[in-house]
Formats: sequence, C-alpha cells, structure tokens
Amino acid sequence: MDVAGHVTAGLLVVELRAVGAPLPQDDPDWRQVAGPDPLASWQAVRARMTAALGPEALETARGFVPRGREVGVVGPERVVRDGADDQTRLLALFGRVPLAG
Repeated sequence: MDVAGHVTAGLLVVELRAVGAPLPQDDPDWRQVAGPDPLASWQAVRARMTAALGPEALETARGFVPRGREVGVVGPERVVRDGADDQTRLLALFGRVPLAG
C-alpha cells in the first residue's frame, strides 16, 4: 500500500503542477492516497493527470524547470522533431525521452 500510494501521489504532484495549483505543505499518508482499491485510485489519478497535460501545462512547466535544474532533478532540455506532441515536448523540457511504443 505504501508503494502504491507513493506512486499515485507522484501523479498527483504532476497534476497539481500542470494546472498551476500549489503543492501540499506536507507529504500525504500513502495509505490514504492508495485507498481501499490502489489500482482504481492510481487509474483515476492518472486519468486526471493525463487530461491536465495539455499545451498550457507546458507553459506552466517552463516556470519551474529552472529550479529543478538547479537542484539536479531536471535534466538539460532535449531537442524534439517538428510537430512533436505535447507529451513529447513536456518530456523533452524535463530532459527525458518518451518510451518507444
């Protein structure tokens, strides 16, 4: 339950950042985040997070990426091809590359 709650809470952080909402001051109780059905909780939060990751989330992300680079949690921005989708551009902003699917 602790691991499931931790992973789900990570998605909540991305969702909050994507919509420009403040993060909670304290870490949540991972078991409460996981709830009685950890898979259902993860799926619900993931769906909300994914919906929040539109073009406006990319502009929000640009605002906090410099601090992430300062503390070493965000890598150098990667180059993406013309016409890359929003998720690919967001991952590249954080120095990541999407998995080939």
